[in-house]
Amino acid sequence: MTFADREFGEKPNPSDNVVQIPTSTEIASYGHRLEDHALYGLPGEFVRMILPHTEADPAALLVSLLVGFGSIIGRNAFFQVEGTKHYGNLFAVLVGGSSTGRKGTSWGRVREVLGLTDPEWLGRIQSGLSSGEGLITAASSPENGKGDPRVLVIQPEFASTLAVMGRQGNILSPIIRESWDSGSLQTMVRQNPLRVDGAHVSIIGHITQEELRRNLNSTEAANGFANRFLWIRSGRSKYLPDGGCLADSEIAEFAGKLRPPVAFARQTLQLQRDSGARDLWHYVYRELSDGASALVGAVTSRAAAQVLRLSVLYALMDSSPLIRVEHLEAALAVWHYAESRQNGFLEAQSVTLSLIRFFKCCEPNQLECLAAKSQRPSAGTRPLAG
Repeated sequence: MTFADREFGEKPNPSDNVVQIPTSTEIASYGHRLEDHALYGLPGEFVRMILPHTEADPAALLVSLLVGFGSIIGRNAFFQVEGTKHYGNLFAVLVGGSSTGRKGTSWGRVREVLGLTDPEWLGRIQSGLSSGEGLITAASSPENGKGDPRVLVIQPEFASTLAVMGRQGNILSPIIRESWDSGSLQTMVRQNPLRVDGAHVSIIGHITQEELRRNLNSTEAANGFANRFLWIRSGRSKYLPDGGCLADSEIAEFAGKLRPPVAFARQTLQLQRDSGARDLWHYVYRELSDGASALVGAVTSRAAAQVLRLSVLYALMDSSPLIRVEHLEAALAVWHYAESRQNGFLEAQSVTLSLIRFFKCCEPNQLECLAAKSQRPSAGTRPLAG
């Protein structure tokens, strides 16, 4: 029996080989609907390596790695849209049962790999997201005698974060929103004002579906707080009574593969789309930008920006200054998964992603043309002066 043959949550037969390396197709079929494109490159290699040895959800593993990588590289490489620079920092919340969601399990594996890649970065991981002032202080705290603007907030009880934002005078919501937008954070008070420029804040929260429905009020959904987050469904992928048996050497080997992309992404580099990715972006942009109506529309209305940042991360993990078709496809697949889960969480009608129709209506020679364009370097793409 393969991974794909088993219904979600079904206990494996003792005779099943649960450490068999799953294919991307099996992962996509295994109750999670995580599309094959999302497992492109190093992120997909990581999920395939970890999944046979963990009960964690593949989507939770994938998104946690993307958020962690976006944090570890700092505020250097970017994609510019008009006057806005989009860096690699992401916010995500894993939504699942308090014990069956395996949300913390997914982060534990990611922390292990990234910690080997850059041990100093481990000191920039914090929790206790309860006030805007606290977040500003964390982003401006010196690390090893020098300022380090990177902060990765791991918030296992994200429901408490949503609850405190409803208190009068709490400025956490606007500070989180500004952290996603610009990284220029400040408090406007007469005495001892706080300010930090260039903060590089990333967030991974954990919450149950019931807590999300109870605590995410219409104000935070409508004011742009919710749509700065990827809301990712997380559930137990399988039962492993004896745990996994992933060798330390495999973790170390993958960490070694991540070091060159981390070093590449720490350049002051402006990314561009190649011609193939540009064609695909033009096709999906309107639907990503228009979004849906009602509450789910408010939560998913930042789709274009989320997909852009995800495509930046896939390109950087390829050590590529160009966002190619495969990077954009991967980003769209992650967003498609997140958007479909959000509709389930909020009990609203889904928005259909254009990517599906795009590839259905394209002739084979059109797809070959896009792929060929994606291989050609784009003129004028180069590292900026540091």
